[in-house]
Amino acid sequence: MINLEIYNIYERTIGKILIISENITLLQDISIVLSKLTYKIAVANTVLGAVKYLNKKKPDIILIDFIANNNEYIDFINNIREDSTLINIPIIFFISINNLELRKTAFKLGAIDYIILPYEIEELDTKLFNHFKLIDNKKSQTKDTNPNN
Repeated sequence: MINLEIYNIYERTIGKILIISENITLLQDISIVLSKLTYKIAVANTVLGAVKYLNKKKPDIILIDFIANNNEYIDFINNIREDSTLINIPIIFFISINNLELRKTAFKLGAIDYIILPYEIEELDTKLFNHFKLIDNKKSQTKDTNPNN
């Protein structure tokens, strides 16, 4: 286990992450870890719970515990990609096995990245941090090209 206080010494962008998983243990574990790493966390243990959250708030990143054969999850992800208010939210999948077909399916559904379970804290944090930097860069570019924002 890493010392979170030491690992968290660099300056970071604090962002909102919605974590979606039917696995309550995974939700609790990742929520605690990411909260200690200064991310703002919201959780949903059902697709319906995620939809209710997204109707009220917009996270910066969505983490989904991907279940490939679950049509409810696939429909949910497709709906996100068709919704103009959600389409630009990056989606990162948790994948329980390192399987090429599963990774390809995740990317076809619009994932920008994936984390293999069981996850490594350093990898998870680094990937999230890098994606938040990309989000910040896009926001900066938008402000530069449209000074009225």
